[in-house]
Amino acid sequence: MLDYDLSEDQIAIRDAVRELCDKEFAPHSMRWDAEAQVPLEAVQRLAEQGFLGMGIPEEWGGLGYDARTICVVIEEIARVSAALGIMIAVHNSVGALPVFRFGTDEQRKRYLPRLVSKELGAFSLSEPGAGSDAGALEATAVRDGDAYVLNGSKNWVTNGMRAGVILVFARTDRAAGNKGLSCFIVERGAKGLVLGKPEDKMGLRGSDTVALTLEDLRVPADQRLGAEGEGFKIAMSMLDGGRIGVAAQALGVMRAAFHEAVKYAQQRQAFGGPLSKLQAVQFKLAEMERRVQATRLLLQRWPGKAKAILRGTGLRAAELPPDLKALSSINAFSLRTAHFDEDMDDLLDALLGNKQGRGSRWRQAPLTLAGVAWRLAAGLAAGAAVMVGAGLANRWADNGCYDLACTLQASLGIADPADALGLLWIVGIAVLGAGAAAPFVLRWWRGRR
Repeated sequence: MLDYDLSEDQIAIRDAVRELCDKEFAPHSMRWDAEAQVPLEAVQRLAEQGFLGMGIPEEWGGLGYDARTICVVIEEIARVSAALGIMIAVHNSVGALPVFRFGTDEQRKRYLPRLVSKELGAFSLSEPGAGSDAGALEATAVRDGDAYVLNGSKNWVTNGMRAGVILVFARTDRAAGNKGLSCFIVERGAKGLVLGKPEDKMGLRGSDTVALTLEDLRVPADQRLGAEGEGFKIAMSMLDGGRIGVAAQALGVMRAAFHEAVKYAQQRQAFGGPLSKLQAVQFKLAEMERRVQATRLLLQRWPGKAKAILRGTGLRAAELPPDLKALSSINAFSLRTAHFDEDMDDLLDALLGNKQGRGSRWRQAPLTLAGVAWRLAAGLAAGAAVMVGAGLANRWADNGCYDLACTLQASLGIADPADALGLLWIVGIAVLGAGAAAPFVLRWWRGRR
């Protein structure tokens, strides 16, 4: 039986993070977005609490948190600053964790102390012509003695401007397809690593997103992460876990949007009282709360499998149930599942009703734009829908009825799942028959009266 309640330790961690965020980050988050920069002091404040090494075991200087606890922390950070939330989430999931999972002991000793205490990590996979299709990347890494020479262009690198360590993926064998990709640990300031100008984004503006140019970038062979040709495996396995964090960030933004809508509904006066007294508005608020809670439950489901992804125990995305796959292998699909788009529209409806001036009307624009960003985060929602739909179809075609029969077997104490399956079919046929006969029975009864 799954326990959806947080443990006492998790509650204590959540409350501590919430207090820190409300006290030190919330008052500045609007300014960070306006200035398009989260100060490194904010990152360092989180580093002091160990939150740069949440998934790293304690023996390597981290906190050793499980997947659910990591999501709790990321949600609380994103609730007050989506920009800071994505910086910390990206660092933990695809910046520091790959070094622990795939690095040698020498690499771990060299880089993990920095990554868990003071420096951000970045993940550079996408290119101008290779985003979701990671296997199509064209950056090259040519072996030259005891080093590799990297050339190419990279796009959309979160933390790229500030990261002390960047994981760069390049092709070491053009003829090997996905098995021809390799991953390299590149240090900030390396000769041949050219940082582009930060993107002028609509949302998440405080988090820097840059392009990289690799111009004869020479990387020692001992800075290759994993074996040559393992780059695609490293990238896909880490992105699986990282997308759980994307969903946690999105949930934090949902909560912030909901709280703003409730506060405004309580303050705004119309028709002789606050908007919150109008039944139509109450319906909207109740539905928004339901969606937030549904998203949280979906995020907390299958914690053991989520832990397996983050800890690297060999579980592949294709082996996950479709609902978790929607959460961890594709974009923050829980937003779509919980109708997050409609929540943001509801919030806009409330905010645009403010007649106190254009400036205050758009006071929550960063929240709205962060919501738009999560619709695109880690892949398009349409692709998510196709993959999840296919997974659901296969699951029910293969063993959906059997799963339901096993549940019925456990509930009623039936010895054999096959007997429970037969009972399930009998009940189903009986219900369908009763539904079909109901109109005729009702007509006969009325005739007798």
